This record gives sequence, C-alpha cells and structure tokens, in this order.
Amino acid sequence: MPDTPHFCYCRVQPFDEWVTNCGVQRAPGVQLTSQDGLDHYVVASEGLAQRSPVLFVPDNMIFSTRAAKEEFGGAVQEAVAQLGRLGGNDAVPQFYLFIKVLLEYSKGQDSPWFPWLDSMPRLFYNAVSMTDFCYECLPPLVLGLARGEKVKLDNFYDALHKVDGLDPAIKGNRDLAQWAFNIVFTRSFGPDDNKQLVPMGDMVSS
Repeated sequence: MPDTPHFCYCRVQPFDEWVTNCGVQRAPGVQLTSQDGLDHYVVASEGLAQRSPVLFVPDNMIFSTRAAKEEFGGAVQEAVAQLGRLGGNDAVPQFYLFIKVLLEYSKGQDSPWFPWLDSMPRLFYNAVSMTDFCYECLPPLVLGLARGEKVKLDNFYDALHKVDGLDPAIKGNRDLAQWAFNIVFTRSFGPDDNKQLVPMGDMVSS
C-alpha cells in the first residue's frame, strides 16, 4: 500500500462505501470531500447544531491500544520491553497501534480493514519524513524536536523485530514501518493509555 503518494479517488471511493456497509452513521450532509482530488477529509454540507453528533463508528471497527493488547497477548511483550529499554515507555500505547496496522497490512485484501488502510496517504510532510538536507535547514530548537521524532521511529523499528508471529518481510521493511508510524502519530487520538485509530473519524479536521 505505501507505494504511491497522497490519496487517490480510486482508493477513497471504496473506503467510503466500506464504512457505510460496516455501519458507520453520519449526520445529514456529512461526507468526504477534497479540494485538490488528492487529500480527502470530512465536511458537513449542512449546518449542525452545536455539540450534535457528527459520526457514529461501531466499536469493532476501531483500532485501540486495549483491543490490540488483548489480541496480541504475549507476542508483543518482548518488543514492548525492548522499547522501554530504549526509553520509549511513553509511546507504548502508540506502539500497539503501530503493530496492529502492520499486522492488518500483512494480510492484504484478506484484512477486513483493507479498504481503510488502502485509502491512507502515502506521502507525509513531518519530521520523520525529512531528508538530511531538510534537517540542515532547521533552526536548532526545531532540529532537536525533529530528531526526537526520528529517534522514536528508530526505536519502534528496533522493537518491531522482537514481535512474534509477524512476517519477517514486514519486520524488515523500514519504509513500511515509517508509513505505519506516520499513520499512528498523525491520525490516532484518545486517552494516553488507550490511543485509537477510528475509520472516517481520522478524516475529521479539528
């Protein structure tokens, strides 16, 4: 999936149909749209009352830290321990989502979440996506923050190799790991101990 930049209508349209078929409910006028045909997001074409619900997403569609912990059992314990040794304890909730994204990616079209994952962006403009030249152009404070994100990705990638039962080809693909890392850190939200990735909800602009 992480082979082509940006969104693509041919991928977003099946996703839009998939969320409807899976029981996602929307307030009247709520739909996916795009200004450039590349980046898609949720908008409301009609006025909505303040604090009124915009989307309802069934719980079984959502990736969450707690659900991933239950699903993986002990298969991720050594990886989490490795992440802790690298100083990444604060990112453990996101790490579970990171592994869940990679696991479902490894299943290809056999994954129930394939239309969602296939609609994800391929190109990001954040710290871990920068080139060495980009880093040279950053002021010192921003450079330090950007390097911190790069180290976090490095730690995730190192810990990934400790996950049991995941295809070695997946564990050895750094580009894929970076894609999954970006998905988690740009689209997840929720309490610190239970981060979530929510289909369609991750396309709502704040």
